Amino acid sequence: MPTQEILITLIAIAVVIFAIARQVMPQQVRRLGFIVLPALAAYESYRSLPTPNIPVSQMVECLLVVLAALVAGSIQAAFTRVYYHGNRLYMRGGMVSLIAWVALMLVRSIIGLIFQGTSLFTSFNNFEWMLWAAIAVAFGSRNAILYMKHPEIGEALAGERANRRQRNDR
Repeated sequence: MPTQEILITLIAIAVVIFAIARQVMPQQVRRLGFIVLPALAAYESYRSLPTPNIPVSQMVECLLVVLAALVAGSIQAAFTRVYYHGNRLYMRGGMVSLIAWVALMLVRSIIGLIFQGTSLFTSFNNFEWMLWAAIAVAFGSRNAILYMKHPEIGEALAGERANRRQRNDR
């Protein structure tokens, strides 16, 4: 793996770990955490896809991992508190969200062991793209559920965009 790819992967991993850890703390609803992080994880999954062909067994493995990520994202959405504080919208996932992330990573590893055996740990590329897909789906499903459940999230994201336009017009 070229040095640039390793650096990009390490930066992306650090951002995702930071975002996951931040879920136990209150965080203001912003476009970065709501849209950019799932998109970043989806991009990393796409970038690390094995080429030229993906074996059928990996596709089945990925499907199972994505289903586990949907469950984790749904659990996180159910236990994420959305509230106003000081005229700003915040959300906080708490310990259940953190446990859902840990469980997802554990399930991902177990599924990988079932499909790939111990070669899972020697072939990081096969592990990596599915892990990124799981992160994208977990963040994306959590955010989609929260967006549908709390209309004020759409208003906060629209307000952020309007504020950005006002600053650019000055």
